[in-house]
Amino acid sequence: MSRRRLAAVTATLPLTALLLVAGCSGEPAGPFTSAPAAPSASATPTSTAAADEAAVRAAYDAFWDAIVTTRRGEPDQELLAGVATGQVVEDELKLAQYYADHDISIQGRPVVDDVVVSVDGATALVQACVDHDGWLPEGVQATPQPPRPTDVTLERSDDGTWRVSRFNDAEGTASC
Repeated sequence: MSRRRLAAVTATLPLTALLLVAGCSGEPAGPFTSAPAAPSASATPTSTAAADEAAVRAAYDAFWDAIVTTRRGEPDQELLAGVATGQVVEDELKLAQYYADHDISIQGRPVVDDVVVSVDGATALVQACVDHDGWLPEGVQATPQPPRPTDVTLERSDDGTWRVSRFNDAEGTASC
């Protein structure tokens, strides 16, 4: 072995010994040796549940925006198809077309309160109290009515968006 090589090996022996002792001692060798803490098992589902509920609520609000627009006598299948599916789209289009054919325009907006969102996998239920008093055909005066309990079922589609699949505006289960 050459003198230079022997000197290099001799110089690294104390460092190697120190690393071996530190590695076997059970004590952390420094701030960068420990693995980052894994997220707790409950943190991910909770944040996912909160995200799902927020997405469902946003889809629910978008559904009401579409309903308000279509009931002003502006039937728009694309608008409804973006927020609802199947029979809900068909029913709302028929109603909107009826309004358009008879020059009926629903003015104002319903007031939606006490919204409760529950998500179970790819299905969600939104229960709310909907006050229709400020949402009437133009020129119509009505006797004030109490808010109606309304249930809306949403399904998560393959692309991850939530769409209304059932709209029960007559016999909801919310406590209003």
